Amino acid sequence: MAEIRINATGGVKLYDADDSHYAQIIAGTITSNVNAITLGHDVVSIVDNLALTSDSAVLKFGADSEITLTHSADSGLLLKHTATADDKPINLVLQTGETDMAADDVIGKISFQAPDEGTGTDAILVSGAIQAVAEGDHSSSSNATRLEFMTGASEAATAKMKLSSAGDLTVTAGNIVIGTSGKGIDFSATGDAGGMTSELLDDYEEGTWTPTLANAATASFGTQVGSYTKIGQQVTVYLNLGISDLDGGSGDAIISGLPFTASNSPANSWYSGEVGGDDSWDTDLSGTNLTAFIKGAYIPDQITIRKDSGDNMNSMNITEVGTSRILVSISYNTAS
Repeated sequence: MAEIRINATGGVKLYDADDSHYAQIIAGTITSNVNAITLGHDVVSIVDNLALTSDSAVLKFGADSEITLTHSADSGLLLKHTATADDKPINLVLQTGETDMAADDVIGKISFQAPDEGTGTDAILVSGAIQAVAEGDHSSSSNATRLEFMTGASEAATAKMKLSSAGDLTVTAGNIVIGTSGKGIDFSATGDAGGMTSELLDDYEEGTWTPTLANAATASFGTQVGSYTKIGQQVTVYLNLGISDLDGGSGDAIISGLPFTASNSPANSWYSGEVGGDDSWDTDLSGTNLTAFIKGAYIPDQITIRKDSGDNMNSMNITEVGTSRILVSISYNTAS
């Protein structure tokens, strides 16, 4: 069994069970015959492991013990500045001992890894990291540094996003995802016009839609395609409507199926766009200008085709369309 012996010099020795290893205390110094621990006036040297075996064990630093590292049971470690006065944050600094920092040298790095994952291979590689990298040779007048944010997919973590010393953010893989509706990119630092109502770019979308003739009794189409791009509240739509058969109907030449309803703000908002086509219209349109309108105050979800007749823009009747091709491009605002 282990035992304590007091020798003639006043020292104390603690022997292990087989009487081969011991630690001794003489004049304030602890030594052992296996160099496990040495305690002097300004340094403690420990070979191999140091175990703090109680929950909430604390390591304290400084003459006032104001910096503590505390075990949080089943969670991790808590680094704390215990002073309660104002402006006493905790500051963890990663320092390199290099004396000549060159471009692309890593100054410091925090890595994340699951080395005990049972599936091995990719699973035990470094999964994520954040590192500070010198952008150029450091000198008395420059310490330009970028931060690199690194993640892994089926690989050791690599840089996917970089924040430069100038404040430029570069995404080198993947997309910037706005995860909350109504949020986006804020341009409020830029100059404003007098009628400015918003400086937030909160939406981008592109896609397709299916245009059709609203007032036709029956209609067949050889081509019936539409596309749109939405940037913020502005929508631009394009359509190509090739009519192969048109039978009956009455009223204005109206195209329905818009992907978004037009806004009527400010009041009585009208939007106009271009109309093109071929020579298959049932009415001779030589010298006639056609214009597409969306009436935000009246029919905000349809496009009306109008033609100029001297000094006026008159509605075009559905019966004048015939087996023609209608091409329209128009931009309008939507409410959101």
